[in-house]
Amino acid sequence: MVNYFVKAVQSATAPGPPEDPLHVKARKAAQEADVEYRKAVRQLDEHRCRVEERVDDTLKALQRWELDRLKAVKTVLQQYQEIITSLHNPISASDERASLLTMAFMPENDLKALIEGYRTGPFRPDPKIYESITHETDSSFGIDLRKWAGEGAFGPMRSIDNIEQLNAPTPRDLPPVLTGALKALKRAYGKLPSDDERRKCWIYEVPLVAVHQLRSAVNSVPIDMPIDDEVFDKHDPPVIASLVKLWLLELNPPITLWDGWEDVKKLYPAVGADVDDGAEDRDQHFEEELKNILIKLPIVGLKVLDVLVAHLKELVDTTTTEENNDVYVTKLALSMGRSA
Repeated sequence: MVNYFVKAVQSATAPGPPEDPLHVKARKAAQEADVEYRKAVRQLDEHRCRVEERVDDTLKALQRWELDRLKAVKTVLQQYQEIITSLHNPISASDERASLLTMAFMPENDLKALIEGYRTGPFRPDPKIYESITHETDSSFGIDLRKWAGEGAFGPMRSIDNIEQLNAPTPRDLPPVLTGALKALKRAYGKLPSDDERRKCWIYEVPLVAVHQLRSAVNSVPIDMPIDDEVFDKHDPPVIASLVKLWLLELNPPITLWDGWEDVKKLYPAVGADVDDGAEDRDQHFEEELKNILIKLPIVGLKVLDVLVAHLKELVDTTTTEENNDVYVTKLALSMGRSA
């Protein structure tokens, strides 16, 4: 019994393993919290995507149902009008007016007026981005291009004076998600049956679920690592084109920066405004103003615009359809404009 007591006392008073200094403990706790925070941010962003998909599907379903309802109303009114017309009655004048009103009822126009009256604004996703304690991110979407390229915030802001500077290589030229998607589109163009289908890749409205599936696959690749071709080749070309538009839409700040939006808006005339297309002075003024706007952008923003516009220009120049090029470019501008 005495021996047991002595052993117990010696065990209690014996020095234990050395403890880590407080700053080491704090660092370990911070790293553990950072890992958990990263997981939570990724889960939050996934939940955001699911909510956006559900809202998108619901609004499109409601739009279809409302259009079907309006068409059914017009059909019933027309049938009723036909029955009244077949009867001999003294209200022919009223019948003619009712017939004109029924013919003037356009379900598509009523639906458009309903949407314009209750809309709250364009689709603007708000991606949830993880940022570590050292201000690094692991996402390819929702990034600040200036930070990614080291041109702003934690690096010097640079602009260009000539085209050689734009073509000069930098540690981070273009995000892999953009270059990978555009290369995948070029591969996919050759597999499509016609030039018309190649052009429509950028026009189709793709379900948000399909775009988010590709987004999730791309976002699982480290931000500076090249993306395997298989990641893109598993998806249809319109989905890849929609991913590029979604990537542009989620940039924070946008490609022209927040303070450059008003300058761009002033440069282009309002829709429906009278413009003298033959005025050379106006064209020269337009080019000068556009140059002044572009020269204010960071180099990485200019490089993104350059590679994207070059890709679209090559698509238009190398494809021929019955549709006029100006008409297609207008459609393309409307489709891309929703992502700007």
